[in-house]
Amino acid sequence: MSLSQKHYGKVLVPWFNTAEWKAVYNLIYSETGQDWPKALSILKIWKLRTPLLSSGVEGTLIVLEALLVNTNLLSSYETSHIFCTSLVRFLNLCAANSAKQGTFYKTAIKNDLPKWLIGLRHDIAHSHNVPPLSMLELGLKFCLGWLKGKYWDVQCDNMADFVVEKATGNGIEDAFYILENLGENGVHENIKLMKKINNFVGEAQKQTSCKKMQEYVLNRLRKEITTNKEASVGALCKLLIDDLTILSIQIEIDESGVKRIPPDYLNKWNKLFGGMYEAQIMPDFIYKLFNFVCDDRNDLLHREVASLWIKEIFLALINQQNNDKNIAVLSFSSHNNSLKDKHLVTEVLERLTPFTPNFAREVLIYNNAPVELIEDSLCLMSAFDTHSATTNGKIFTVDDLDLIEETFNDVRDVPTQSKSRWTLIEDTSLFLNLPLGVLPHQDRNKSPLLDV
Repeated sequence: MSLSQKHYGKVLVPWFNTAEWKAVYNLIYSETGQDWPKALSILKIWKLRTPLLSSGVEGTLIVLEALLVNTNLLSSYETSHIFCTSLVRFLNLCAANSAKQGTFYKTAIKNDLPKWLIGLRHDIAHSHNVPPLSMLELGLKFCLGWLKGKYWDVQCDNMADFVVEKATGNGIEDAFYILENLGENGVHENIKLMKKINNFVGEAQKQTSCKKMQEYVLNRLRKEITTNKEASVGALCKLLIDDLTILSIQIEIDESGVKRIPPDYLNKWNKLFGGMYEAQIMPDFIYKLFNFVCDDRNDLLHREVASLWIKEIFLALINQQNNDKNIAVLSFSSHNNSLKDKHLVTEVLERLTPFTPNFAREVLIYNNAPVELIEDSLCLMSAFDTHSATTNGKIFTVDDLDLIEETFNDVRDVPTQSKSRWTLIEDTSLFLNLPLGVLPHQDRNKSPLLDV
């Protein structure tokens, strides 16, 4: 199977770009042919890069390799056989290669090959006498000219470089890194951040303040998302959720004992989430968080943090719906961009987890669920055992382990009910006059070794 067949719509080529291909084309079909050796060396490099070359390039390599044989080092007999082999290989590979089965003659005529060349191939394959060397050389040169019209000229007119633009994911990653690390102090000391800023915003915007820089990056990010929404959703979900960027935080407990995302983190990601909301990719982001919470393979603490992010997002949506601004929560713009989704409500009620109560009330309230349904649902969810889910948001490290300096042994006398065949002798007078190691039933005369 050719390499191109393994990847639908893709063709693996050995040349770097069209300029390299056209340079070889000009070397092959120069007026004098003095550049053939250089062209042949490049074709051999292509062959090493991609063993399965296209028929046009492979045929050119076969013909040139034969025409450039050093005839001074070979006899005419050897040269003739090289020409014969190359000519037959070329005709079978390039001129008569067809998906349909048929005679060589019909296929060759259809491909504009002359009858004399067909007869030449017949003589090589079936005659006892090899055709004259001059005739074979003429046939090879004709094949090279035939390749020019059938392959090289056609490709030269239609070939163009496919320039791959900078991937949307890379632009998203640069913007994300800038927003995550951009602060009032230490920007110029962060070399990686400066490089990202230079690549993303250019020299013209690099001298602006951090606040203006943040606004500029957010605007560029919105354009990136609008241009390729699907790729942007995947990139942002990977950066924020899969890489645990917003999930590796320590949960805060307020005065009433309710767990929440610390306000500092809410403020840090508020503008990015607002941009995602305006670009209408927030529903996909919410579903990604919800699926993360429902996946039992994920860490319990990360799942709990994800559930609290869902809660904060829907609190922001409720506040936006009621025109109520609260500094302690996320805030979205007043765009008419409803995220009401009955399917999500159904999913929340059916795919219960120990962390569903963290956000169920907010999801149901935002979707205008009846009060009775909300209270009944929360009552049923409370039946879940959430005590062993996490440890109050505390992230434990090795430093939290208590180091025990002193060692001790715990020796216990464990009574046993099993009967033993050996019993402890209380009266030792039986062994009073006996040497050590000799029992009463043993005879020291028969066993001298028992005597001490």
